[in-house]
Amino acid sequence: MIAYARARRSRDQLDTGRHEPRDLLGQDSRVGTGFELKVLAMTFKTDGFLSPTMEEFRTSLREVPAYKLWFEFAEELNRLGWAMLEDHETPTTDNQRLIISVLFIRAHQSFQAAITLIERGMLADARVVLRSAVEGAVALNVLANDASFDMQLIEAHLHNQRKTARIVLNTPEYRSGYAAAEIAQMETTIKEITDKEAAVGREFRDIIPAALTHLIHRTSWPQCHYVYTTDMYTPRRRLT
Repeated sequence: MIAYARARRSRDQLDTGRHEPRDLLGQDSRVGTGFELKVLAMTFKTDGFLSPTMEEFRTSLREVPAYKLWFEFAEELNRLGWAMLEDHETPTTDNQRLIISVLFIRAHQSFQAAITLIERGMLADARVVLRSAVEGAVALNVLANDASFDMQLIEAHLHNQRKTARIVLNTPEYRSGYAAAEIAQMETTIKEITDKEAAVGREFRDIIPAALTHLIHRTSWPQCHYVYTTDMYTPRRRLT
């Protein structure tokens, strides 16, 4: 965070149109800026990203011109997601629509989590969560265009469930941590999944990126494009 503030100071000296460190700290003048930075450093040193000063950092970060439009755009997407979920009814008898609903809720929640992490400066963690959201959104789009994709998702889940159970059962240090009933349940799960494979006459597999990419290419994304100006911080939307 301190490195961020220092970097902002260097850039602000070159670009008078951007906020200066005092703005990040909620200061209206240069008086006290050094003291505030010192306090910020002290609380961050003892509490890290759980420091009480992070809330002030979060608020002021949203006012930095370079990020303000992006945060506003994110808020629009968040509200759009909530509006879509408000009156949504999830059918329990239609696998395709049920999984689409689950994937959308998960992607939307991951999106909110990523914004929360970004506001606290935890960018690496935000990228991990965003990847989860993107993966869910990609699978959702493929499933919306290919009704058979739900079975691939289910089979991939069963494949990984059995894979995990086998790892636990075949690794003494893992197996020793489970009760006899839990071990019996894992053995039963492995048998049930193997029996399901025999019933359909094929081996369940994970959904590898290459296969998923192939499925994406076979589908068409909604005609919604995002057009950006030469300034990467200025998102503009265009619907076609």
